[in-house]
Amino acid sequence: MFNAVNGIGAAGLDDDAHASNAANTTLYATFAVVGFFAGTITNVLGIRIALSFGGLGYCIYVSALLCFNKTQNLGYVVFSGFLLGCCAGILWASQGAIMMSYPVSFCSFHALKIRLPDCL
Repeated sequence: MFNAVNGIGAAGLDDDAHASNAANTTLYATFAVVGFFAGTITNVLGIRIALSFGGLGYCIYVSALLCFNKTQNLGYVVFSGFLLGCCAGILWASQGAIMMSYPVSFCSFHALKIRLPDCL
């Protein structure tokens, strides 16, 4: 959904991409910082809560872009970018933890499509 909204161009907004650019700048700056600590946060919260919190940010981000068309509230769009940066970092750290938990420890790279002789 995130890629579909941003792939429209200016996130489908009528403001010459100013709001979309501001939200994406805030999103990726926050994602870079939170992503560094996201593994620790995921371990503290647990996988289930981290995934739930991570998915919440995408809903708020899309709702802020939809709301911007009616209210022109740039603050809400930038805040949603900030919140999504926090949520996305935790979501993708918890998703990575799930992906690495599927195989046994000596075959963990097998899940990433790297074939090791011991995993055959």
